[in-house]
Amino acid sequence: MSITEIKVSVGLTINTGNYSSAKVEAGITASLKPEDDLSACFQICWDYCKKEVKKNRNYWFLNINKRRRLCLMKLKLNQGFV
Repeated sequence: MSITEIKVSVGLTINTGNYSSAKVEAGITASLKPEDDLSACFQICWDYCKKEVKKNRNYWFLNINKRRRLCLMKLKLNQGFV
């Protein structure tokens, strides 16, 4: 059997509050030559996808925390606490 292509994908679902969520995914398809090391190619693809998901996860977490702080500030302003 000759493997000519590998596909790798990684995903993460983030709870954004109020019964909603965001999903961060990254995927890659690599074409292989007969002399390529399957395990090494898979590891390269896996590491790349994990890095991309982590980078985008951090973006979502930063924005979620900013929105939560803004909502709390608005809530406190409306209730006269600030």
